[in-house]
Amino acid sequence: GCALLLACAVGMLLFLRASQCLTVCTINGHPVTQAELHYYYIEQIASYKDKTRRFGGDGAAGPDLSRPLSKQRRPLTSGISWQDYFMNAALRQLRIQIASADQAESEGFIGGGMVEEALKLRLEAIKAAAEEAGLSTQQYLQERYGSHVTMELIREIELRSILSARYLAAAAWDQPLNEDALEARFSENRRWNMTASYLIV
Repeated sequence: GCALLLACAVGMLLFLRASQCLTVCTINGHPVTQAELHYYYIEQIASYKDKTRRFGGDGAAGPDLSRPLSKQRRPLTSGISWQDYFMNAALRQLRIQIASADQAESEGFIGGGMVEEALKLRLEAIKAAAEEAGLSTQQYLQERYGSHVTMELIREIELRSILSARYLAAAAWDQPLNEDALEARFSENRRWNMTASYLIV
């Protein structure tokens, strides 16, 4: 009986661990795991909190992070929940980064040694945050993202993120928009521009 109970417990643990590695969607042929999507989701919340702290006063219109985000509606977004808002933002970020990193690789764009240097700084920042919190790096990752986000996964994500940002910046530099093109873009997105808050901008 004890052996059966132990086997069931081990089986459940393996299932829960494997579920974090399940593919939840595919973007440009890239299988996105639950852990990867969760990382982007948590980072979207952190980014929103940081912007609110810096630009949005007391953030009264923001979500109450002590309550489930799925139960709170976000203003000015047709009543979607904050959970859906952050999940949509995470998926949008994933699509942009995967597509642009794939394009960069297909064009042979590597971004130079600055990519590796930027990656090193980001990984060091995580280790420094863990040290400041009095935790090991793995404990810090578990507290922030859950038990299945590892430094190896973060390295892969951050490398893609940096390559994507450098490629898009280089592409924008090569194709500057003139005044007419800027006006056309504003007109095409007039509804968004008229309703955007300072925080969103």
